[in-house]
Amino acid sequence: MDNRYIVFVGCTGSHWFSLVIDNELRQVTHWDSGEPVGTAMVKLRCQFHLKLVIRFRRLHLRDVAGLDIEVERANDLLNYTHVDGNSDRQLNNFDCGVFALMNIERAVSGTLESPITQDLMNLYRSKILLRLLNQARRVGLEIEPRVLRPRQITAG
Repeated sequence: MDNRYIVFVGCTGSHWFSLVIDNELRQVTHWDSGEPVGTAMVKLRCQFHLKLVIRFRRLHLRDVAGLDIEVERANDLLNYTHVDGNSDRQLNNFDCGVFALMNIERAVSGTLESPITQDLMNLYRSKILLRLLNQARRVGLEIEPRVLRPRQITAG
């Protein structure tokens, strides 16, 4: 494999999880901030995504794009170790995507000093939004300035 990391964000329908394939360590790590899914499900999800990479390399990169891809080397992915990343648990039903993205960042960059916990989700959500806005500006998209106000909560 030419790249050290291959990352995925997966969805079970309404819940997001993340996987990072590390070609240097020869392992695939699975993070899920929801209820623990068990070893069998971790292995199933890891195998599914490893096979997806193999199919992409063989069918698209080799057969369609004509790149010189060693199929046997790509199939070696199936021998990678599966690791449960033991993500912290979310305490609501909507932060799974933020957990998934931040777990990927921690794995790939190793620069996150703060834990990825429910208490810090607003900070991480803001961090992701700022990156998206900066990237939009870099590629020339015009961002309409808008004042965001907290929602008013009424008793009743």
